[in-house]
Amino acid sequence: MKKNLRKVLLVLCVLSMIFSLSACGKEVETVGYDPEEVKSVAKTLTDVIASMDAGTIARLQNEYEPADLETSLKYMGLSVDGEAFFAAAESWQNATEELGNVDTQAIRDEDVTIVADDDSVTATVTVTGAGVDSKGQPRVADVEYIFDSRIKLTSGVTNIRRSLAENMQNAGLNTLLGMGTVFVVLILIALVIYCFKYIAVVEKSLKDRKNAPRERAEAVDNALGQIVETEQLSNDTQLIAVIAAAIAAYEEENGGQAGGYVVRSIKRVR
Repeated sequence: MKKNLRKVLLVLCVLSMIFSLSACGKEVETVGYDPEEVKSVAKTLTDVIASMDAGTIARLQNEYEPADLETSLKYMGLSVDGEAFFAAAESWQNATEELGNVDTQAIRDEDVTIVADDDSVTATVTVTGAGVDSKGQPRVADVEYIFDSRIKLTSGVTNIRRSLAENMQNAGLNTLLGMGTVFVVLILIALVIYCFKYIAVVEKSLKDRKNAPRERAEAVDNALGQIVETEQLSNDTQLIAVIAAAIAAYEEENGGQAGGYVVRSIKRVR
């Protein structure tokens, strides 16, 4: 009985220690912010970004440095990081092809949701565009803005809501595109490897063509040498006739044109 009582007391002590340690844990602090201010800034940003087309964004990027843009937008009551603003605008433009035109004046406070953590505030603006999805329903997108502790924009992106079927279709297309690219590259590599044997043949042909004139001249010299060594001719006229006949015979055997050479003079080499 005493042993069981000791076990029970030991378990109770362990549990009490666990609860006391968990009670000492520090709660996660969140950034202090005014919800109405964050909603107003998020809606104003959406209105400004939606009012710009691709040409306007490109012109701003050419004319303004990110720091200069930050200064200009401060006069509108917006505190933004210049690069983050350009990224948010480009993301919106990329989404407008599917999303279509958006009436930003119709955005309500209820369309803005806010989540805060220890160093940032995330505001998500839900917008409805004129475009339609695969089911014929209006396109809906979530424009997500991330602010720092001073409610300065540090990131922005537009995400279109898609159904499971659309996501699967896009995933399938991306998979086919990736696999197709891999197979095309592999086929090109195989063709290059297959052509290696022809490269050697072409190289040998070019080398033979380059060496042909020299071999041809050597063959003529050899033929003349043999004739001069074996024939004891008494005068130059007969020697010229024999040499000309030898050259003509050699040209005819090798596909050349007979009679294309005329012997003008002969010099004996000792």
